[in-house]
Amino acid sequence: MKTLVLKASPKKEGNSATIVGSFVRGLRDVGENDVVEFFLNDLDIGPCRGCLNCQKSPSAGCAVDDDMQRIYPELRAADVVVFATPVYWWHVTSRMKAVLERLMPMVTGEDPSQLSGKRAVLVITYGVEDPNGSELVVKMFESIAGWIGMELETIRYCGFRPVSGCQEKLVEAYDLGRAQKGWKTLPLTVKCAVKDCNAKFANNEFAATHIMMASDPPHQTWKQEHNLQNLKEESELENGIREILESDQ
Repeated sequence: MKTLVLKASPKKEGNSATIVGSFVRGLRDVGENDVVEFFLNDLDIGPCRGCLNCQKSPSAGCAVDDDMQRIYPELRAADVVVFATPVYWWHVTSRMKAVLERLMPMVTGEDPSQLSGKRAVLVITYGVEDPNGSELVVKMFESIAGWIGMELETIRYCGFRPVSGCQEKLVEAYDLGRAQKGWKTLPLTVKCAVKDCNAKFANNEFAATHIMMASDPPHQTWKQEHNLQNLKEESELENGIREILESDQ
C-alpha cells in the first residue's frame, strides 16, 4: 500500500501536521512504510489557468510546469491520499486550494478515473466556534470524493490549544492510520452509464453518486431521459440512479 500526504499548513509543527504525524505512526506501526509526504508551502504550485490543455485529445496533461508535476505521479501511484489543512476564512488554505484546482487533468479527458477507487483522508483543524468553516470544507470534500469515486475518511479538531494536548484526537488519528493496513485501490469495474463519459468506478454506489452530482449536459440529459429530474432530495435521486444501474446489468 502506498500513502501520499499533502500538508497545506504554513506551520510544519502545527495542529494539522501533528494529527498527520499520529496517523503516519499508526501506518508504520502496522508495517505500512511506503509513505510520501509533501509540505506544500515548500513547493511552487500555481492555480489552474483554465487553459483546458488537460482536456485536449490525446491527453496532454497539465500545461503548467511547476512543482505540481512532482505530485501527479505520486497521486497516480497512491492507494491512500491524505489532505491535511487548517481552515482559514471558512475554507482550506490557498496552498491546498491550488492543489485541488490542479487535479483537473486526473478527472477529465480521455482518462478521468485516475483517482477513482482510492481512499481520501481529510484532516482539518480550526480554532473558531462557528462550525460552518469545518462543515463547508467537509461538504466540499464529500462532493469531490463522491464525484470522483473515492472513499472518504475525516478527522476534525476544533480548538485554539495545540492538539498535542488532546490525547483522544491523537489516538483517533493513530487508530485510523493502523486501520489502513493492507488497503489497496479498488478495481474499477463499473463504467459510467452516460454515453459521453469515460469515468469508471469500483461499484454502482460510486457510479450513482457521480451521475447524481454531475451537472454537465450529457449527465443532465441522462437523468431527464430516465425521468429523474423531479427527484429533488439527493438521497432519492441517488437511490433512483442506483436502481437503474443495477437493473441494466
